Amino acid sequence: MLKSNNIYLLSLYRGIANIKRNFVISFLCLGIISFALFIQGFFTFLSYELRDFASKFSSKKEIIFYLKDGVTTQNVEDLVSKINIYTIVSKIKVKTPNQSGQDFESEFPDLKYILSEFETYPFPYSVEVSFKEIKDKDLSLDIENFIKDIKSSSLIDSYQMNSQWAEKIGSVKNVLTLTGYFFSLLFFVVSGFIVFNVIRINLINRSNEINILSLVGATDGYIKTPFIIEGTILGIGGAVLAIFFHILVLNLINIFGGYSLEFLKGVINFTKIHFSIYFQLLITGAFLGFSSSWLSVQRYLKKIKR
Repeated sequence: MLKSNNIYLLSLYRGIANIKRNFVISFLCLGIISFALFIQGFFTFLSYELRDFASKFSSKKEIIFYLKDGVTTQNVEDLVSKINIYTIVSKIKVKTPNQSGQDFESEFPDLKYILSEFETYPFPYSVEVSFKEIKDKDLSLDIENFIKDIKSSSLIDSYQMNSQWAEKIGSVKNVLTLTGYFFSLLFFVVSGFIVFNVIRINLINRSNEINILSLVGATDGYIKTPFIIEGTILGIGGAVLAIFFHILVLNLINIFGGYSLEFLKGVINFTKIHFSIYFQLLITGAFLGFSSSWLSVQRYLKKIKR
């Protein structure tokens, strides 16, 4: 048995009893909170992964030159010889149309049917160039001059530098982050409103008990604490459920995503655990439950004391 003079354990006991007493409403409240926090956690996870990928992608400077149709093997060799003159170049890799086609088929087997419509692989010759990384020296200007010189060749059709892709990925990350903030705020308000009303229902159901406690001299803290604990438990419980579903969904995507998500898996590591996200969800859930229940109790007590 709990000792009556231990106000904290008694309040915890009463808070848990409130949840059991209104199990259906509390269960629905938990579900909505967990959904709201799951949305927040999932968007935060995507944002973190895209940020990490963009950072890794841009740290290694590489460029791909796509050659025009009709180039010969000798043309390619001449271009490679020209590129080799530059001391900033560390590695050159030439890919024939056949090699590009085979790489495409191995990476995206579900899309092989597209290539079957062509007599030959519809890919151009490409030359991939990696640059040296020299400590304490910025090669940006040298690389810029290198690109200007090589792209002026009549063999070059277009080029793509990995830093450009990093910028595009960064833009997607920003959009996801803003979208996540919007939905998080929306569901946060909805969840707070629900916790507020769940506590309010419990207060109304126990209004006679609260009035008696007030008459016999019970302090506001003694009356408030069980309801605040109840709301905090609901918030933390919703966060725990959100974390569980977050891990579950990521594992299901990783296992059953199939080849259609192979490219996405190359960008986002669905097996990576971000403990900082889970910590944020727990803090957010606790704050949501505490603040909503505290406001609900404060408002109710002010009303009955008028």
